[in-house]
Order: sequence, then structure tokens, then C-alpha cells
Amino acid sequence: MENKNIIKKYLEENNYNFNDKSNGINIDTNNNEVLIKGNTNDLIELADYILSIALSQNNNDHIHLDDLTIIDNNSKIKELIIEKDNN
Repeated sequence: MENKNIIKKYLEENNYNFNDKSNGINIDTNNNEVLIKGNTNDLIELADYILSIALSQNNNDHIHLDDLTIIDNNSKIKELIIEKDNN
């Protein structure tokens, strides 16, 4: 599954200024909570991945997010899999 960058392209077309350098998403757990932390660019990129999978026409399409995509090397959680459920 490829990131279509729909949100980022829209923001660029509307002259949104990306000041933050992408540092990567940091994911942590605490009891029954999941904390996803990132700067503006990181969160926009995560939103783009989620939107790309949501708009996919393929059943059970999924994406693996890790240190090769947007997860910070120091993140407690090293991989996040997002899957579209078509039920």
C-alpha cells in the first residue's frame, strides 16, 4: 500500500508552510492506552497513510509502518500495522 500524500499535497497547494522537519512517530503504551506522538509533519504523514488505506478499493488492504517509513528508531513500538476492514 502506497502513501498517496493526499493531505500533504492539498496543504501544499493551499500554501501551508511546513516548518517542522520530520522526526518520526514515537509510539508508546501505558496500561490500556496507546500514545502516538509526533510533530506537525509526522502527524500529517500518518494522516496521509490512514487516508490512503481508508480510500483503498482493495479488501483487507494494509500498511506496515516502521523505521523505514515514519516510526522513530527510539519508539517503544517498532511496527504499526493498519488494516482496512471491509465488513
